[in-house]
Amino acid sequence: FLFSATVCTVALFFGSNAYSQSPTPNIATSAVCTHMGPSGVGVYGPDNYNDGFIAAPGSLPWGWTSLNSNSGTSRWIQFEWTTPQTFGEFTFYYAELNNRYMRGASIHYWDNATSSWVNHYTWLNPAPYTNWIVVVAFPPATSNRVRITSVQMAPVGQTSNPNFREIEIRNICTDPPTKVAFSAPPITVL
Repeated sequence: FLFSATVCTVALFFGSNAYSQSPTPNIATSAVCTHMGPSGVGVYGPDNYNDGFIAAPGSLPWGWTSLNSNSGTSRWIQFEWTTPQTFGEFTFYYAELNNRYMRGASIHYWDNATSSWVNHYTWLNPAPYTNWIVVVAFPPATSNRVRITSVQMAPVGQTSNPNFREIEIRNICTDPPTKVAFSAPPITVL
């Protein structure tokens, strides 16, 4: 028998967001990562957020200083590329230290045409706030700069200075389904 099949893109659902995780690489590794705050040397520097290495649980790769809940836009982690990038998914790997959970935040991107930051996406994670890996998917945006800001810390554990082992940024899969034709061996039913 000759069979043909259509292989469709499979969508992964995270919470109520219906966006599929992109097969593209983690583009955070090609960005320069900075943060607002006077600390940032050694293992506490923001370069550890996007080095492509997910640090061991309990390590200290954090960089925000005195970041409390409802901090507004005065505290941030920023990723910057030399050319515009399209992104629609962040993965936060928490450091599993002192129960510092980020309840939510906003994603802002830089609009070159207006020379201003655009609040593109805001989210709040539901309780119990104990997930060590959080994936946030949102409609894609394109820019050469993006910030995580307006952080809301969870009302458990320590409510300042979120700790991250790594932050990944990916595109959203917008490719059309791929059609594949193949031959299959005959099936014998006994």
